[in-house]
Amino acid sequence: MAEKNERQETRVINAARNMASSAFFQTLLGVFAFIERTVFVHYLGNDYLGLNTLFANILSVLTIAELGIGGTIAYALYKPLAENDTEKIASLMLFYKRAYYIIGSIIIVLGLAITPFLSYFSNAGEGIRNSELCFVIYLLSTGLTYFFSHKHIILEADQKKYLNYSVTCLGSIVQYILQVIFLISTRDYVLYVFVLLVVNVSKSLVLNRIAERKYPILKRKAKHIQRLPEEDRKSITTNIKAMCFHKFGETAVSSSDSILMSYFTSLATLGIYSNYLMIVNTLRSAMRVFYTSILASIGNLCATEERDDIYYSFKSLNFANYLIFSYITVLMFNLLNSVLTLWLGAAYTFGPFTEFLICMTFFLPGIRRMLLNYHDACGLFWADKYKRVYEAVLNLILSIILAIPYGIDGILIGTVASNLLGFWIEGRVVYKYVFFRPARVYVFTYLKECLVTIVMMFLTYAICKAFPIGHILGRLLVNILISVLVPLPLYYLIYRKKSEFQNVMTNIKSYVNLLASRMKRK
Repeated sequence: MAEKNERQETRVINAARNMASSAFFQTLLGVFAFIERTVFVHYLGNDYLGLNTLFANILSVLTIAELGIGGTIAYALYKPLAENDTEKIASLMLFYKRAYYIIGSIIIVLGLAITPFLSYFSNAGEGIRNSELCFVIYLLSTGLTYFFSHKHIILEADQKKYLNYSVTCLGSIVQYILQVIFLISTRDYVLYVFVLLVVNVSKSLVLNRIAERKYPILKRKAKHIQRLPEEDRKSITTNIKAMCFHKFGETAVSSSDSILMSYFTSLATLGIYSNYLMIVNTLRSAMRVFYTSILASIGNLCATEERDDIYYSFKSLNFANYLIFSYITVLMFNLLNSVLTLWLGAAYTFGPFTEFLICMTFFLPGIRRMLLNYHDACGLFWADKYKRVYEAVLNLILSIILAIPYGIDGILIGTVASNLLGFWIEGRVVYKYVFFRPARVYVFTYLKECLVTIVMMFLTYAICKAFPIGHILGRLLVNILISVLVPLPLYYLIYRKKSEFQNVMTNIKSYVNLLASRMKRK
């Protein structure tokens, strides 16, 4: 029992450290990203903004070549790290290094191959210059990092993501500062993307150095490292094959929207959407602090504890995850357009229905994340290998069909529908292979949570509309007040008797006491 409590305390401390550092840097990063985007729009305009978004999403498609190897290796590292099996760790990291060298080469070659055909992906506006050169620089900023980044994964697998995240965010802040300086002084998009190349490679080199200091075994020459046993190679290869399907589907779902918008609408429309996406992704990254900070702790939990303990922890964490995502989604729905109007002007906003769909593309995958944490921590890559493919196919078919009559709304409807399909498949798999329980309760709970959130969104929206304040700043302040205060008592009334709600409150108190006592001892 004492050993179990010690493991629990270690998981809590590591998760708390990861969350605290990530939350700080994410807030700082959001401020600098906001400044950089404002300068970008002012000096380069909407067409370049759309082009920048298009490049990012094309490269996301190219990174399908990664095949999810990083997640597979992280899962394979959980147990040897917990047991301090240095020989196994060295063998896994060598395997990972060789795989990433191949992947980086494939990404660069594929990117160079499609460069002459960039014009087919967009309805480019006039005045776009050097788009092929900019894409090649963008490509190298992604492809070259695979030759330096293979050592980062051990920091995340060993519950030290805060180190990885700190360096990444500090590097991104430096990137934003330099890009703003070059935009103001030169208005040159080529220099803008060149900064991205330099900073990305530098971040990878710094993280490699940190990993080598933390784990000296990473400095060992390849000839002194044992070849990974055949049994482990087969297991990892099987998971990589499964992750290939996951990666393909996930990338198709996440990146196809921007490419389809560019093709069926215009770069200008994509540029407007990218402003929404920047805010949504900032919030998504802030939430990622929560679920990625505890992923390694969940992996440790699943490797060392009983099934009942695993299920109990999932129920509490999943409910906490839902409450946070639901509350943020309600805030987003009532504030997005007001914030964008105040920031860039009404011309850079969409209508309420488009705004609602954008919010749902944040909420629906968000409340799936905790289940996916347990899915990945338990290595269930093969059990639902076709799930993401089904999502991608449904998303593409619906988006293309609906994009012709409904434009951007049709594309977003396809994304929402694919998320509803994905939650059903992964729920059945995780409940069957991890919790050994039927998934009916999870499916019913998910749908109920969606309904409650949608009702909250439109209820608060109606209340906000009941106060027709003309000045944009005054309207924003009223919307903030309503959106912050109205949902809280409603959540309490709906969920106060729910055991998960009570567990979350109890766990928060115990974790605070644990952290306080740990700090006091130090």
